[in-house]
Amino acid sequence: MAVIRAQGLEAFLRKPGTARVLLIYGGDFGAVKELAKRAVVAFAGSLDDPFSVQRIEETAIAADPALLMDEYASQSMLGGKRAIWVTGSGDALMKSLTPVLESELDGNMIVVEAGVLAKSSRLRNGLEGHDRATVCPVYDPDARDLGELVDSMCAAAALAIAPDARARLLDLIGADRALSRSEVDKLVLYCHGTGSISLEDVESACGDASAVSQDDLTDAAFGGDIEAADGAYWSLLAEGTDPSRLLGALSNHAGVLQGLQGDVARGVSADQAVKTARPPVFFKRQRLVASQLRMWDFESLASVQASVSNAIKQSRQYAALAGPAGNRAVLSLARLARSLRQQAN
Repeated sequence: MAVIRAQGLEAFLRKPGTARVLLIYGGDFGAVKELAKRAVVAFAGSLDDPFSVQRIEETAIAADPALLMDEYASQSMLGGKRAIWVTGSGDALMKSLTPVLESELDGNMIVVEAGVLAKSSRLRNGLEGHDRATVCPVYDPDARDLGELVDSMCAAAALAIAPDARARLLDLIGADRALSRSEVDKLVLYCHGTGSISLEDVESACGDASAVSQDDLTDAAFGGDIEAADGAYWSLLAEGTDPSRLLGALSNHAGVLQGLQGDVARGVSADQAVKTARPPVFFKRQRLVASQLRMWDFESLASVQASVSNAIKQSRQYAALAGPAGNRAVLSLARLARSLRQQAN
């Protein structure tokens, strides 16, 4: 058993030891995806070679519980290791992973991508406690992390960024590391060859970076702002975001709030619970999340997870109805949040 930080992933990939399952999870979806891709390439030498990489949604495994073990046991036609890349993962996956962990077969690697997993998660606890699994939690970047990302990328491009430009850029980019990197890449390209980045450059290149984010949708929905949640949902869909990904983010956030309620039950204030949360809550969202924590109760959050899970299944079964199905779930959540807020007041 090993729990490693993201910084230690490269060392693990060079010497995985007895591990046959690698779980990468966290609220920073972009960073989770980046690290999973890196792991798949390290084990299989490719992201898309059908002989060495098999990508599976957890829904497919739920429909056929033996599928994961079959894929783990299968050999590449061209020889070498295979990577089985599992996405959309939740606690139900642990049932199919158990035969893999108990098998005497060695060789292939299962890379599991998941969102936020509470301390009580069966998937997280089952793998953290097993000597044939390695777990890599990915924490949301805080202000310091994002500042270091900006500084390193600007330095690599031989660009000096003015203090006011740096402060404005950090205001504009979101908490998702992959999206933040994309915005800084855009800025670096915009200023290529000039030697410096000004406030005007940031406004010109990244002025629309904070238009709508998944965090905006999450906080509007769980805060009971029905109109804002509805607008954020359709805006994100117009940008090409998959409805099931948005719904997954809402379900993950409900799990985060449930975990924080355990701290509150032990006598910690809502504000302190959010400030000391692991994974960390992005500093600009802490006040909103603390307010949500005071509004919601455990049973209501469990109800939200059940309804959102059902909407995710519908969106995957009936692709043409995915947008409306997701919207209904978002509006239902926001209406419940508004009712809870009114009761609290």
